[in-house]
Amino acid sequence: MFTHCSRPDRMRSQGCCSTDVPTPGQRGDRRSASRRVSTASPKPCRPARRDPAMSRSTILAVVTMLVGSLLPLQRAGAQMVHFVDNIRGCEGRTPCYSTITDAVAAAAPFDTIAVFPGVYHETVAFEGPSKGDITLRSHGRVKPVIAPSAGNGVSILAAPRVQVLNFVIEAPSTAVSIGGPLSSGYVIQNNWLNGLTSGAAREATVKNNTFVGAGIRADLNASVIEGNRFVGAGIFLFEGAQRPEDNLIRRNLVRRGGIDLNAPASGNTIVANFVSGSPGDGISIGVLNHGSVNVIERNTSVENAGCDVNDRSDGGNTWTNNRFGTSCGAASAQASATPARGSARATPAESSLTPEDED
Repeated sequence: MFTHCSRPDRMRSQGCCSTDVPTPGQRGDRRSASRRVSTASPKPCRPARRDPAMSRSTILAVVTMLVGSLLPLQRAGAQMVHFVDNIRGCEGRTPCYSTITDAVAAAAPFDTIAVFPGVYHETVAFEGPSKGDITLRSHGRVKPVIAPSAGNGVSILAAPRVQVLNFVIEAPSTAVSIGGPLSSGYVIQNNWLNGLTSGAAREATVKNNTFVGAGIRADLNASVIEGNRFVGAGIFLFEGAQRPEDNLIRRNLVRRGGIDLNAPASGNTIVANFVSGSPGDGISIGVLNHGSVNVIERNTSVENAGCDVNDRSDGGNTWTNNRFGTSCGAASAQASATPARGSARATPAESSLTPEDED
């Protein structure tokens, strides 16, 4: 409610906005002043100005109440780190487990499992949606070793978006095995592996790994294979539960192996890879699935036992600015052949090469 004022001494305290009440500096005839006081309609005053200190304290109290009410929700969705160490008890960190399997059993989606250096003789299995969205990583830069006596090193089955980062994984079967479309979105990065198999997954990332002895065998869709090194291994995409489509294969170094899309395939991009010493073809593309063409550009493929580049399709793929010594199939007519150093077709002017992956 507004207050009304009729006395000059109340103007300052109430912020009165009436202009009919004389101030001390405006005193004249007492009778006229009295008339003005008695006849003027008192005007409403503005509310008294609030104390800034009280306003700040009130706002702080309200904010504190709001934050306090949200804390239980934040704790419920917070990420938890589970530590694993089979040597020194996680150096005082908790919760601590002696096996990775026990940590996986305790972990919930969006948790992280941090593994101390050591050798872990177990198969690490992520099975079901309740074990999705979990990150398995090393604790520190040193790569822990996962080396089971049988089976796979890491198995991901119907658990989406699992990440495996910075391990040495060597197993009698394969280092990493991923099964089914419900395991899509996985990330395998910065590991040393002896093989990866994947069935019917999408939107996967396999990046900056070293593959020795066995490479990638998968029917991936919409996935990225980038920056990996293969020794005695390569990339083999085939038609399983789905055809290999819309994948990016970029900046991989493949020695004594090849890159093979051995299926009706479309929409794949193979760019800026180096392939040499394959016992078969270097870069090989199978039958074109009549959708988007495959793009093969700025690769170097040399000194392979078969064809350096081989296009077994009907000629619908795009080959641009590749370096190779021999070509077969539709690649012979379509590939932009720049003789590679060391091939019979190289010239002295081409003896100094620059990196192929400038993009």
